[in-house]
Amino acid sequence: MTAKSKDKTYPSPASVAGEVRELAVEDFNRMRPAEDVIPGISEGMKRLRGQRGKQKAPTKVQKTLRLSPEVINYFQSQGKGWQTNLDKVLKDYVKAKVKV
Repeated sequence: MTAKSKDKTYPSPASVAGEVRELAVEDFNRMRPAEDVIPGISEGMKRLRGQRGKQKAPTKVQKTLRLSPEVINYFQSQGKGWQTNLDKVLKDYVKAKVKV
């Protein structure tokens, strides 16, 4: 049986209305690994959860930076995106200094 052909002797798990019936043991026995059905699908899943892929054009440099607690507390109190806000403030400072 190919991926496009359908087994006429086995009922579809979905009804005409699109509702899926409860799967039986036979349904699970008929299942195949995703890689067998769609070759290459696992390539995109090799990253671990939470990992980002490589940047196409890295725009930032990773460095360790020690800041005073007051600075960290201020920016963190602004909520989500505090690191981006800190980066923006530092960029604005650099732009102001370069223009002089």
